[in-house]
Amino acid sequence: MRGGQIRAAKVDMETVAECPLCRASLAAARPTWLVAGWSIVSCPRCKAGVTTPRPTLDEIGAFYRPSFFLVRPDAKLFPTFHTILRRQLKPALGMTTIRSIVLNEIKYRHDWTLQGGALRPRLLAPLRWLLALAYEPVQALPGRPGAVLDIGFGRGEFLLRAKRLGWQCHGVEVSATSVDWGRELGFQVQQFDGSFSRPLDYPDATFDLISANSVLEHVHHPRRLVEESRRLLKRGGKILIMVPNYECQDTRLLGEHWRMWSPPQHLFHFTAGNVRSLLQEHGFHDIKVRYKLWFNPITEKLSLKSLRPTVTRARYRQIAWQLRVGKRLDFLRGRLAAAQVAPGMAIEAVKD
Repeated sequence: MRGGQIRAAKVDMETVAECPLCRASLAAARPTWLVAGWSIVSCPRCKAGVTTPRPTLDEIGAFYRPSFFLVRPDAKLFPTFHTILRRQLKPALGMTTIRSIVLNEIKYRHDWTLQGGALRPRLLAPLRWLLALAYEPVQALPGRPGAVLDIGFGRGEFLLRAKRLGWQCHGVEVSATSVDWGRELGFQVQQFDGSFSRPLDYPDATFDLISANSVLEHVHHPRRLVEESRRLLKRGGKILIMVPNYECQDTRLLGEHWRMWSPPQHLFHFTAGNVRSLLQEHGFHDIKVRYKLWFNPITEKLSLKSLRPTVTRARYRQIAWQLRVGKRLDFLRGRLAAAQVAPGMAIEAVKD
């Protein structure tokens, strides 16, 4: 359920009259950002960003490029890293750990390690994996493997690693191609329409863990996703959500050139506060936010590439320095909070 920036022919659109998170009226809201012709308004109550008007659920698929699902997961180097991670991290953390390799650009055909002929990708593959390991947080799973559901599992990277750690792996996706691959990899997966208008085909209290990685910002009804996750989780089960961070300084530095806006694929733009409130409202507790200070270096590069023609050389250098280095130094010095620095965040919560 993750996609790239494309434009589509004229499609049916809908206006969002109220914030789907807190239900505040958006009637008087004016666009805070205008990105590639798409308006993003800020909710006056919970401060979430909302893309409106937006393509309807039936039409949104036209804005996802088919090439997103043309490249299978590259698992060749995983066993080595898997062994290292289990040996080094399990004793330290006292629990099973897993790395979720979800850097979006790594999965696309325009991945910089796949350009330039056959030799270059082979030479750069180890660096690509090291980057992925360095830029993604460790996700802590319960010490005893159980049943996991990955909502919007894409190419199955998360489930592939969970399976190797002994988990019973399930997933749902809108892509038929992705579902076919998931079955080939031995997962129990099914296709759905992404609306959450009806319950998924699982009994209540089925799962120990539910992952929604780079998904919540894509769905038309995020409340329904959280409600359904609560139904499917066992008591004490955990939900993992990863989303871009609407509060980060990147929005001010880059404006409309921030690649994480990504409308209309990204229908919502979250802060830790509004995600926390949404989870609390649905009976989740022990909510933890892990800010991802190094979210996606390729996204930063593409954002700066888009910005460069619009500002002077001196201003570009100033912004590039602050984006890549300065804000993180300010964080270390205590001048900026993590929420202002991190372009992404991982949120964990436990069902009552």
